[in-house]
Amino acid sequence: METYMYAMATAAITHQIRERTHLRKIQLLAQLATPPLTARASLPSYKPLANIAIALVGASIQFPPSPTLLGIPPELRNMIYDFVLLSTIQEFRLQFRQHPTFPPILHVCRQLRNEALAIYFRNAEFEFIVHWNVLAPLYRYLNALSGPARVQLIRNKNFTIHVIFDEYHAKHTSFRRQLGHFSFAELDFGPYLTAESHESERAAITTMRSKAARAEGRKKRVEMAEKRAREDAEMARVQGAVVAVPDLVRLVKKVTPAVAARNRLHRELNVVWSEVIRLLETEEA
Repeated sequence: METYMYAMATAAITHQIRERTHLRKIQLLAQLATPPLTARASLPSYKPLANIAIALVGASIQFPPSPTLLGIPPELRNMIYDFVLLSTIQEFRLQFRQHPTFPPILHVCRQLRNEALAIYFRNAEFEFIVHWNVLAPLYRYLNALSGPARVQLIRNKNFTIHVIFDEYHAKHTSFRRQLGHFSFAELDFGPYLTAESHESERAAITTMRSKAARAEGRKKRVEMAEKRAREDAEMARVQGAVVAVPDLVRLVKKVTPAVAARNRLHRELNVVWSEVIRLLETEEA
């Protein structure tokens, strides 16, 4: 009896061991058949909440495009043209072919060129140095300009022509008499002609604006002196005193030649400019 019980217990234990071994084999085979999961694939990727908010705000707001030069008002464009084009003196030494090219802003596009050319030729400061016996370069330069540009340049009150004279040439006296030499500038007239010696041929150009400012200052001082003299004369007349007004006497001596010189200047400028054009055409022919 005891032997039979021992045999039955041994058979039951053996069966359990076999079942556990078979189950273990199945688990091992299942693990070998399934690829291992990586840590990167097992972790879900989440975007931070701040990045999502920034993306949503950027997608909802439409920023305007950056303004271009042609997109701003014409008044602001003219101010830009003045700042760019009028900052330097346009120096032309035509007998040596030394002259600056057009400013870069005039080469951007056709619309900018058409808008800025009028300001360039009307307000920029042009200083020409030519030789009295070699005027063909000046004629070719003026002839190469378009009609509106030439008109704007001639009307430019900062347009100065420095003529270099040869004092030892036989025709120097007659030519200088025809051209004329004006010692002060008129603010309401365009071309300003000066006679220079050979020392000024390669020297630095001095602007005519300072001379024009001095002439305007003299004109204002004369007007103030004239006004003061009239007030003194009126006061003397009211008081019934017959007295000589020294300021008025000095004023008559000073103002009368100035007025006559101004009137003579306008007449001579018209004659001289016509003579220069005629000489230029003769030189070109």
